Amino acid sequence: MLAVAAEVDAGTDLTARDGSRLHLNLTEAAGDCRAALDQMLDLHGATGFRTSSSLQRFWRDVSVAGRHPLLNPYLAMEGYGNALV
Repeated sequence: MLAVAAEVDAGTDLTARDGSRLHLNLTEAAGDCRAALDQMLDLHGATGFRTSSSLQRFWRDVSVAGRHPLLNPYLAMEGYGNALV
């Protein structure tokens, strides 16, 4: 996500293809975050799902945020495919 932000902040003119590629990269980064939290919960065990657990709150927040339409990998892939065509 930081690489995407750095490329956008660079101030260069981005084409539609560049925007679609960055969108796809953003969704991949969000998926990596979700996978990392899932792995942390696997390693921590069932107590990580207690409502009093900080890990459960992080997992819930990242899981909900990761389902935002901007971070939907299927929509990003469709947009990237359209930009390539």
